Amino acid sequence: MDYFSKEYEFLPWNRLTENEKAEQAAWQSELSKNYPITFGEGSVVAHDAYLYGVKGSFGEKNLIGSHALLRSLEITAGDNCSFNSYCVVHGKVSLGDCVRIAPGAKIFGENHGFSHLDKPICTQLNTRKGIVIGSDVWIGANAVICDGVEVGEHSIIAAGATVTHNVPPYCIVGGTPARVIKNRLAQRKNSEEFKNMIASFAATVKNSYQDMITSHFDANGFTNSKTDGEKRRAVCDAVEIAALFNSVPKSMTKEQLIAQIKGFQQDKLEYECVMSASYALEILGEKPIRFNCVENLDVWEFLDSLKWKSDAWDAGHYTDIFATACYMNKKHYGAKSPESLFSWLALNQFPDGLWGEGDINLRVNGYYRLTRGTYDQFKYKAAYIKEAVDTILAYADKKSVPDNACDALDIIHPLYFAKGFTSYRHSEGEAWCVKMLPVFISQLKEDGFAFKFGGEVSLKGTEMWLSIIYLMCDYLGMSQLLGYEPKGVHRVR
Repeated sequence: MDYFSKEYEFLPWNRLTENEKAEQAAWQSELSKNYPITFGEGSVVAHDAYLYGVKGSFGEKNLIGSHALLRSLEITAGDNCSFNSYCVVHGKVSLGDCVRIAPGAKIFGENHGFSHLDKPICTQLNTRKGIVIGSDVWIGANAVICDGVEVGEHSIIAAGATVTHNVPPYCIVGGTPARVIKNRLAQRKNSEEFKNMIASFAATVKNSYQDMITSHFDANGFTNSKTDGEKRRAVCDAVEIAALFNSVPKSMTKEQLIAQIKGFQQDKLEYECVMSASYALEILGEKPIRFNCVENLDVWEFLDSLKWKSDAWDAGHYTDIFATACYMNKKHYGAKSPESLFSWLALNQFPDGLWGEGDINLRVNGYYRLTRGTYDQFKYKAAYIKEAVDTILAYADKKSVPDNACDALDIIHPLYFAKGFTSYRHSEGEAWCVKMLPVFISQLKEDGFAFKFGGEVSLKGTEMWLSIIYLMCDYLGMSQLLGYEPKGVHRVR
């Protein structure tokens, strides 16, 4: 091949002639005979790219430029990936769609073994954790990505960066070792479109909340509430929703609400008795009852009896109720702070920042409930804050889109709580909020204001989602656009 005929192999994104396409088909067929690899339609592989010991698949329109080196490689590449000249890809590597690998970049999905001090490193077996790179990622010139790293979608690896740890989605990382320099979603936060979305949502809620509450009332309580417990909670949720706007439900007088909610309270550790009723009465300017049931309780025995191993959510749930009963007694009746509670929590917290064992969904939900009622409500700092942030963000990343209001609270409330003590990974928390806010706001019913809890429209779901959206906006420093603030279970002041 003469000098000019090689142009398309250095510039593989240029349009190929029919002869060049036939040339490519023959070349890729020859490569596939020698190695167990496949190439999708429209792919281009330079004749002087070096593919040795490669197995796997390349999607459509993959471009492998001259002098790119792909060796001892297990690869899965999506569509529209490019391997520019002089890049090196080695080991076990997975690429999403539209990954751009710049000239000189090096991706090593393998490492030397070196654990045996009595053997030369060159004689020890290599290890392969593998590298996973999400879709729409740009890897800059001369960057290095080390084995075991995951790079989140829509991220940018700056030129010359050495990446030794996972990269969150939408982040720009640089330096050696690489660190997060900027979050690309921050640009969306400052856009007029994003601000207008929040302001428009707030206006809809403000204009509709009273009619929405009234639509749930009948002469005996709430039509969509099946059990007595749900009916009691629904009354209190209606009070909390109206309180967002410094009001009370217009369907009942304040005096009627107080009398009804006082009738709900009993001296026992149940959610509606302690949580719903206590906060609703406070909003209405009334004291909750004194919870004598916690005054002489053996706190450690109580906490030890909870389901920390089998159901961390249930354990966090009852810790929240217990702590709230103690808090209300302290606030309204001068009782002492439950220091034995915090002693037990300090001794039983895991190094990942959470409590309990088993299913991560239950542990994360339990963490939200536990910290809400204890550390956050009593204004104490929990241990392992940074580790908890790591755990929550990893959970948020794996969760993709939360299934319901509980799942969303599990993420934003711990991040919001941590923000009061540290700025650690705050930009990544902001990115999650910017990404999820449009998703959550879009759940507002078009035919009238309300939110679902699970599959059913309810006052519980509406109160929770309004609080979630407030927490997310306040985390972003934009809550002033909402014009409301939670004053009940999910208050932050």
